[in-house]
Amino acid sequence: SLAHRELAREAARQSVVLLRNDGLLPLRPGTRVAVLGPLADTVLTDWYSGTPPYTISAYAGLLGRLPEVTTHPGTDRVTLHVGDRAVRLDGDGPLALGDTAAEFEVVDWGRDVVALRAVDTGRYVGADDAGALVADRDGPGGWVVRETFRLDHRPDGTALLHHLATGRHVGVAPDGRLSVATGDPAAFTVTLRADGAADAAALAAAADVAVVVLGNHPMVNGRETEDRADLTLPTGQEELLRAVHAANPRTVLALTSSYPYAVGWAQEHLPAVLWSAHGGQEHGNGLADVLLGAADPGGRLTQTWYADTAELPDLLDYDIIGADSTYLYHRGEPLYPFGHGLSYAEFDYADLRLSTATARAGEEVEVSVEVTNTGRRPGTEVVQLYTRQRRSRVKQPLRQLRDFARVTLDPGCAARVTMRLRTADLAWWDETRAAMVVEDTVHSVLVGRSARDIRLVGALAVTGDATTVAPADRSCGAAR
Repeated sequence: SLAHRELAREAARQSVVLLRNDGLLPLRPGTRVAVLGPLADTVLTDWYSGTPPYTISAYAGLLGRLPEVTTHPGTDRVTLHVGDRAVRLDGDGPLALGDTAAEFEVVDWGRDVVALRAVDTGRYVGADDAGALVADRDGPGGWVVRETFRLDHRPDGTALLHHLATGRHVGVAPDGRLSVATGDPAAFTVTLRADGAADAAALAAAADVAVVVLGNHPMVNGRETEDRADLTLPTGQEELLRAVHAANPRTVLALTSSYPYAVGWAQEHLPAVLWSAHGGQEHGNGLADVLLGAADPGGRLTQTWYADTAELPDLLDYDIIGADSTYLYHRGEPLYPFGHGLSYAEFDYADLRLSTATARAGEEVEVSVEVTNTGRRPGTEVVQLYTRQRRSRVKQPLRQLRDFARVTLDPGCAARVTMRLRTADLAWWDETRAAMVVEDTVHSVLVGRSARDIRLVGALAVTGDATTVAPADRSCGAAR
């Protein structure tokens, strides 16, 4: 229904996080835009997603709302040969050797993992249950992903095609068909037919603004059993971004991913960077609403975006206290902090007030602040309340989110925003007493735009209740 579509669009709009903007966004009416990248004209879902009734891509969301919108996936097109015979394609059927070479798009999903998409049919190559290579897939999917490969390049210029799901190399069966069930791997000659980055850069050069849509495929490297080794963009995506920026400095990076990336180069060189998760059927319309300024970007980061993989603990180290990890304990300078997200408006904070300067465990304190829109556009601010315990018998977080409030203001308007600090939430688990403990101490009260953008600081002296506070009642009692 129309109501369902609008709800999906609103959810997509609200999830877009504006990470950086030097004034290029929102796009002005009449802007000619090139929407580029492997996620420019597709909407991906993961294992736990529902089946969308339709999908609107980033390209489709902008199409018709600006005078000229072009698109290109930025992927290379290649042909494959074994000796003097070409890999041919017969519709959605098996791949086999023949006289006419089929063209394939090579989609880079990172760590040298690629998917092959037949140009003529738009279908992806995978291995069927018998091991034969067929081009009949919508894309990587299924609990066991059978549509991903790795090209193992050899010194003689040929490459072996490694099928990741089976761990086998592709060979040629006696009837000429490609299969992972044959004994000997085939040596493929990979011939570049179209340079995806160069073609995308040409479209960018002809446009006023380039929007490069990059990110991950949730079924390839964004789910359980699929851990990442680093935070970098796939090599092919990074090269595409730099090529487009070289052709047109007015380049926007629109990340669509299941997780953060270390995109320090983009933060340093690009005028605008946005992020959202895979946004469902109305993703493209929601993103377009933000790009065009029909909506203020409403999203804020729910995780720390680190500048480098070296800042992370070992993959299996879950001791966030000892490792100084997550926004609670991290002492370094993140690329983007927890809670970060820009608006098209500007906001000032003033007159921090606490309903009391002292409180006992179990009591609630109101924290309020005056927020003013000092910009030239209406905007939405997410006011965030953090605390830091100044003294303790144990290591405490450097900051911890306690509450937040969303306020929408017209230019020049102000509002008093009130949040609640529950002193019972200041408790921590004391192993020596087997109880939740609220200590007698002073807590810094921090109000700002993110965990690292603190605008006002106050203090609250808290008295513990006999040194312990019982855990909150989480039973499903009657509403009160």
